[in-house]
This record gives sequence, structure tokens and C-alpha cells, in this order.
Amino acid sequence: MAATPRDIVLLVTHSGDYYTVDRVAEALARRGARARRLDSDRFPASLSLTTALDAAGSSRRTLRDAHGAVDGDAVRAVWLRRIASAALDDELDPALRDGCLSASPARPCSASSRGSAIAG
Repeated sequence: MAATPRDIVLLVTHSGDYYTVDRVAEALARRGARARRLDSDRFPASLSLTTALDAAGSSRRTLRDAHGAVDGDAVRAVWLRRIASAALDDELDPALRDGCLSASPARPCSASSRGSAIAG
């Protein structure tokens, strides 16, 4: 299997953040890196990270969002701008909601209050 080029820089921010993260993406592109925006408030609705182990014990990590999949081996660096609250649907099963709350470093909010949770 061919080696994956490690040329992706994940830009971790939220869906309401534009100016700064866009400038960073442009600067990275000028330097030959591929910037990949990761909006933390899209988890778990449209953002996921999976890990799989093969029989030999090798792991494979894959990040998936609305823009497609990213092989974890292709990620060279991560730039953390801002982590925002997850937008959990008000209809989410309580057991799943509790799991999301315990796994997230940011305090989730309901879909109806999402705008105020990511401001600032």
C-alpha cells in the first residue's frame, strides 16, 4: 500500500467562524499544505471520527463530515482556533445525549439555542 502524503492541516473552529480561519487556510495553501476545516459544533450530527484495528493491530483513523472523509494518516498538524458547543437535536435519545455530553470538551446546546452558544 502506498504511503499517504501527510499534507493536511486540520483547522478546528466552529461554523460561525470565518475571517481568521479563512486567512490561515489561504496561508497554508501558499505553503503547499491542504487546509481542512473542522467545525466542532457539527459533532455528532454531521462530524465523526472512527478508528479501526486490523488483524495485525494497525489502526486506521478516518474523519468524516459533509465534505467527505480524511484519512488520519494524511494529517500533518492540527490548528485549534476555537471549540464550540455541539448542536444536539432536541429529539436526540437521552442515552445518546448523555454519551455526547460526556465525550465533548465543550458544553452542548440545543439546536434552537445554537447561535448564542457559538458567539464569541
